[in-house]
Amino acid sequence: MPVPLPILEAKLKEARAYYPYMERSMRLRGGILQNGLRKNPAGPCGDDYTYRYKRSEWRCHVRVTATEMRTHALMWWRHGPKQYPDTALDAIVLRGSEMPLHFDSHFFSRWGLRSDLMGVMLTNMMGFFKQCPQLVMRQSKPFYDKQPEFAAALAQGLVFGRRNGSRIISCDTFKNLEMLSADERLLWERLSPRTTGPPAGEHSG
Repeated sequence: MPVPLPILEAKLKEARAYYPYMERSMRLRGGILQNGLRKNPAGPCGDDYTYRYKRSEWRCHVRVTATEMRTHALMWWRHGPKQYPDTALDAIVLRGSEMPLHFDSHFFSRWGLRSDLMGVMLTNMMGFFKQCPQLVMRQSKPFYDKQPEFAAALAQGLVFGRRNGSRIISCDTFKNLEMLSADERLLWERLSPRTTGPPAGEHSG
C-alpha cells in the first residue's frame, strides 16, 4: 500500500529530527571498534545493528579503520490497513545534501528472496542496507520508452526510482539481471560502477 506523500514527508521530518541521536550511537560504537583495532588489527572493523529511539526504529551501519569512521542509518516502519496491520514495510535513508531515498514494500519484496512475508522483507531490508548503505541513484538521458527517472546498478540488477514530491526519491522496485529487458540491460551496463564516473544529475533536498 503506497504511503501518501504527506505521511512520507512527516516521516522524513521525523528521521531528520532523530538522526543526531543515531549518529551519536554509531560514533560511540565506532569508537569501541577503533579501540579494538588498535589493540588487535585483526579484530572486527564494522557493525550493523538495530536501534530504537522513542517510537522510531533504525538500522545502523558502522565501518571503521584505525583512523577513519563511516556511519549510515536507515529509519523503517511497518504499517497497513486496519484489517491487515503491519503488512507493509517502508524505510528512509538520509544522504546528507542529496535527496533522501525512500524504499517501499514492493522493493523489499523483490530484492533478495522474493516474498511478501514481513519477516522476509525485513531480512531483505537488512541485507540490502548492509550492502548499500548509501545507494547512488543516477539520472541518465532517456534512450528507451518508460525508462525510469532514476536508476542504480548493483551487481544483482537494477534499482528503479522516481521523484516523489520535491524532496524525496522513492525506490519502488528492483529487477535482477535475469529479468532485465534488452534496454534495461543496456541501462545497467551504462550505470555499472565499472563503467561510470562520479554520480551526475542528483538534486539536493
